Amino acid sequence: MPLVVKNINFSYGNQKVLRNINFEINDGEIMAIIGPNGTGKTTLLKNILMILKGAESIKYGDIDLKKLSIKERAKYISYVPQSIETNFGILVYEYIRLGQQNTPKKQRDEDLDQLFKNFQIEKFAGKMVHQLSGGERQRVIIARALAQNPKVLLLDEPTSALDLKYEKQTMELLKHIAEEKKVTILMTVHDINIASMYADKILILKNTDILSFGVPKNVLTIDNLEKAFETELDIIDYHSRKIVILK
Repeated sequence: MPLVVKNINFSYGNQKVLRNINFEINDGEIMAIIGPNGTGKTTLLKNILMILKGAESIKYGDIDLKKLSIKERAKYISYVPQSIETNFGILVYEYIRLGQQNTPKKQRDEDLDQLFKNFQIEKFAGKMVHQLSGGERQRVIIARALAQNPKVLLLDEPTSALDLKYEKQTMELLKHIAEEKKVTILMTVHDINIASMYADKILILKNTDILSFGVPKNVLTIDNLEKAFETELDIIDYHSRKIVILK
């Protein structure tokens, strides 16, 4: 079922941040949100999650997510912020298990084992969350979000704390989960090449509006990117995808 976002308008005080934001993304697709700093990427995610109240309508198929309670909405949508407070005494195993509220009890152990294996975090199971490095903690937090078995997963800069090995591993795993479990994934990214490699759709934000939205080959043009980031760029075609470099 598609996620349909209609008419998000949001301001912080008198400062307009998002204006007339509309898009639709199918289940099993990854959408990357790119744009310059301060253009409202995180604010867009928070409006979709309904932490902020600027959306006219957020629907997953025929289900109006705005009409659901927070508890009911958690069955459909999960969110991983760019940073999270983890200075509390909880084991990694317990932290991820807390996310399994929507999973039948008889299935929880098997699902948990699979998450630990997929994210290669078995060796962290008995550690405290706050004792992990930034990259380790990021993988644990994403695993916890997926433990909810969401239909829609929102990720704010999911690879920002990861080294190259785990950046690739995490993105390939997210791509696999999107395709196999039909999870819709929306993520903000700074690395345009990550968006090019893994996203099915890309949305460029600029000056409160959508500058461009669609498949990568149509959106990642020199004209669009130079308008968005106000610097000279070049694009190289490499193995059926676009690589963006500074001139």
